[in-house]
Amino acid sequence: MIQNLSRLAFATLVFSVMALISCGTSRAQTVLGAFENDLTSPYVGVDWAINGGVTSTAFVGYGVSEGASALEFTKGGTWGDLMMLNGGNALAIDLVAHDSVEFDVSVPAGANGDGGNWLQVFVVVQGDGMGWAILPTSAAGPPVDGTVTKITADLSGVTLTNSSTWSQLIFINQGGDPDGSEIEMTIDNITLVSATASVLLGDCNLDDAVDFADIPAFIAVLQSGSFLDQADCNEDDVVNFSDIPDFIEILQGG
Repeated sequence: MIQNLSRLAFATLVFSVMALISCGTSRAQTVLGAFENDLTSPYVGVDWAINGGVTSTAFVGYGVSEGASALEFTKGGTWGDLMMLNGGNALAIDLVAHDSVEFDVSVPAGANGDGGNWLQVFVVVQGDGMGWAILPTSAAGPPVDGTVTKITADLSGVTLTNSSTWSQLIFINQGGDPDGSEIEMTIDNITLVSATASVLLGDCNLDDAVDFADIPAFIAVLQSGSFLDQADCNEDDVVNFSDIPDFIEILQGG
């Protein structure tokens, strides 16, 4: 710990944050996609992008696991991307800070008249420091018609870092219907999840120490629009200006 942090360092930290940050970030932003009649993400100016092979999308009331709507896809049975979140550095920080991605998938009961939809869902991460990689999932097979299936994708193999300049989270499916029709499916409540673990408050660069090197990392987390447990220095589940005094106190060893 630092016992004699100078007034200049205090001022540099506070004025840097004041110049860079306009709002705080809450733990709820680990929800990457709620799909409440929009495609927004927690990252400022970044929406989910619908990719090739999708015939149409709609916000629907079936397959909902939270809120009032889920995102429905209609597409052919060939392998193809459903959607992508191009979240840059902010998404990279969040992926590194969490253990898994959870999301809920549904196929409508009796879809296309025969209930014969089948599908597989894959989750891919790539970015600065990590090539295209399909994440291990808890269930990649077809969900039961008319039910919501929760799928968990393991982030432990992600090699992105807090310094990665770009990152993408991609959802892909393969599927079909016995009568040759396009398949229908929904995705809802895409959420980053962390297991309960001991957190070293102030260790914003995640090097297991609290020192001067954490100051730019602390500012970067505030600026990025992401949540980091280590940056929530007053432990109120929000990272914002109110964490600055506690961060400084931790740096001083208080």
